[in-house]
Amino acid sequence: MTTPPAGEVGSPAMPPVGATPFAVTAPPEVTLAADRTGQTSFTVTNVTGRQVRARLVPKGQGGAQDSWLAVVGPAEVPMSVGSTVTVTVSVTVPPEVPEGRHILLLEVVAEDDTESVTGQSVSFTVPPAIVQAKKKFPWKLLIIIAVAVVLIGGGAAVFALTRPSSAPSNVTPPSIVGTPVVGAALSVEVG
Repeated sequence: MTTPPAGEVGSPAMPPVGATPFAVTAPPEVTLAADRTGQTSFTVTNVTGRQVRARLVPKGQGGAQDSWLAVVGPAEVPMSVGSTVTVTVSVTVPPEVPEGRHILLLEVVAEDDTESVTGQSVSFTVPPAIVQAKKKFPWKLLIIIAVAVVLIGGGAAVFALTRPSSAPSNVTPPSIVGTPVVGAALSVEVG
């Protein structure tokens, strides 16, 4: 059995066993706006000792759902040895979720699934939901419209019933019938 020379233990392209393949840091907390949205940034450094494509997966903990979290931009990035990228993660909490404290993490996975790291936790507090006042039915407007319809309809009915009938008109003009001779009788048609 031969012993490898000093400095040649393991693969030179791989980090030592137990080493962290990615360094992931973030601020400890993110503040959400009143509309329950916010963003935080993670810094990811490739310490795998090789070029990789890193898959960025936000994860929820402490009651937070993964569906509330999304990477802004590409969810998979190429990383050369020792390179660092800044990853922005957005948080959008639905209105039906009760207020409370939750945690988000960023998991960074090498494309071949051989190496992964979950970064430090970032806490966030879900503020009270914005209660939107229900729109009330416009009863006053409905009453005003109903009164206007009654007044206009009633006024039209009263006008139709009380308007004076038109004066009679002559369809055929009056005429004198007979021969105009002295002593002869003439008759009159009134039309």
